[in-house]
Amino acid sequence: MEIDFLELVNVWKSRGNSRSIVAPILEELEEISASFASLTVTHIGRSCNVPAHQCARLACSLDGTESWIDPSPEFLRSCLRTDCNLMLLDQ
Repeated sequence: MEIDFLELVNVWKSRGNSRSIVAPILEELEEISASFASLTVTHIGRSCNVPAHQCARLACSLDGTESWIDPSPEFLRSCLRTDCNLMLLDQ
């Protein structure tokens, strides 16, 4: 799992000794991840996570709940296309 919140990555890595307010959530994630072959939490730069930030920005502006089945919203398709094209350029 890649996230751009370094403090959360550090809390995850030291979760056995954590008194953080998010500790119960991390414990639940750890229980769920026990069924995975592996789970690694890695820090990435914010510029590498544009689609997630666009979704978070939209979620913060909503008064209610919104869901997408088909088609996905244009803002998300657009930033995913950009993100994928940038990944291809890096190879």
